[in-house]
Amino acid sequence: MFGKKLVSRKKAVSFCTFMIMLSLIGCSHLEEKLVDNSEKKSLNETIILPDGSIVNPDGNMKLAEGSVSYGLFDVDGKLVQSGDTILVKDELVKGTVNFQQNIPGKEIEYTLIMLVDYVQRQFLVKKESCLNYLFSLKGEDSMEVEIELPLPAEAETLTFLIIPEPNVLNLDFDTEEGRNNLFQTHNYYTITCCLNSCGNDEKELNFSEELIAYDENTTSLFMTKDLKVHKIMSECNSREKVKILIGNTTEYKKTYIMLAFLNWEQVMINREPHQLFEVEADRGYYYELEVPDVEKESPYQIFMIENPFNPSLGDWNLSTMRTIIKP
Repeated sequence: MFGKKLVSRKKAVSFCTFMIMLSLIGCSHLEEKLVDNSEKKSLNETIILPDGSIVNPDGNMKLAEGSVSYGLFDVDGKLVQSGDTILVKDELVKGTVNFQQNIPGKEIEYTLIMLVDYVQRQFLVKKESCLNYLFSLKGEDSMEVEIELPLPAEAETLTFLIIPEPNVLNLDFDTEEGRNNLFQTHNYYTITCCLNSCGNDEKELNFSEELIAYDENTTSLFMTKDLKVHKIMSECNSREKVKILIGNTTEYKKTYIMLAFLNWEQVMINREPHQLFEVEADRGYYYELEVPDVEKESPYQIFMIENPFNPSLGDWNLSTMRTIIKP
């Protein structure tokens, strides 16, 4: 565990290796503080990060209320950040996922999902195989879990997703509890690292040709039934057709990969495990898809990861509001 029980091999790099996420009404504002080992040794005073988190000279960190931090270490205790290469040995990747929160109130459940080349994979925790790993934290708390993952041949990327409150089904926007649940389940936490090598030439990638130009460019990612009325879609029916609004208000082109999960198992998006998009600068689009068929009420959510094949710190990752698909 880290924080009050931080193991010594990680204490020296704790604050410079974790990203701090401050959530404001369902939107994520990312604050990053990166210091290499040589700089870290020269620090002799307390540092206050932009979100209010406090970093002590010994590397211990006191998270600001409402914040979380997360990270990935390899078997040698070395930090692996987005875009870094993680050690692979005997076609296995091993590491430790760390997650810390300072969120007053009720206990919060999370699920950990592992992806190889953006396809969900079984992984080992304490020698037991799982498709996702559930854990719960309350108040100011943390967890550390060692994972082991067999790799297919020529795999290039490893990604983890940590999703809050995976079992929450009350997303009724007309009630206070439902609204709070919608906002709480909007965020997710992710890191993508490289396996031996990483970095594809985007000219060689197959981008979806099914993006449709759209006049409005006011949202980054939003799921709706109606292009004329953009209403939060807290529920829908099996096999219902929906539109995914995708916007880019920056002055440069962006690349995203889109993933969809039903009951926290990856599902196809228009007959493919994922979709790759090239989103031009200052442009709006929409993408049409049919949600899965279900036999019981099931949570469904779409995630988009920026720079999927050339990951780096500062990439801006998106998600739709969670919806419940009804049979």
